[in-house]
Amino acid sequence: MIILIPSLRRAAGCSLLLLSAIAGASGAREGDPRVLMSREEAFKVILPGADRVVSSTRRLTTEARARVEKKSGRRMAADTVTLWAGLKYGDTIGYAFILDEIGLHHSITFGVGVKPDGRLVDCVVMVFRESKGSEIKDIRFRRQFHGKTLSDPIRLHRDIVHVTGATYSSRAAADAVRKALSLLAEVKP
Repeated sequence: MIILIPSLRRAAGCSLLLLSAIAGASGAREGDPRVLMSREEAFKVILPGADRVVSSTRRLTTEARARVEKKSGRRMAADTVTLWAGLKYGDTIGYAFILDEIGLHHSITFGVGVKPDGRLVDCVVMVFRESKGSEIKDIRFRRQFHGKTLSDPIRLHRDIVHVTGATYSSRAAADAVRKALSLLAEVKP
């Protein structure tokens, strides 16, 4: 089949229109939130075995906030934090935080689970808002955080290998893990 194109200008316009339609159909515009996990789904991964999850709001003192910021290397947006405790038969089996960290341009929402002894269980991506870098949700990337504690650096190029093409998103995941571990050290009951 031969298609005759009356002018190059019209062909360029049609190509742009087709590309716009394809890009729009993907629904992955930068800044649009992609919910990857609900809170309940995240708790099943980061608080495995919990038959109940309860929350409590904790207020950080000025000194505690300064310690968290120093240990995590990240500023705290607020003085209050929600601590989620995973319970099994009434005993605490782990703690969780839901945290937002900035990727390249937008925030990424993470769920971070920690054992009572301060070792990381897992870090999951709950809401991803960047146009690239969603590979950080994959277990191949997340596995390297398992078992980390505050005594580990949890930094790219030290003990964390970033996802190629997703350096800022990888850094955001490491930041969320460091912040969760630092927060738990301050607010654990």
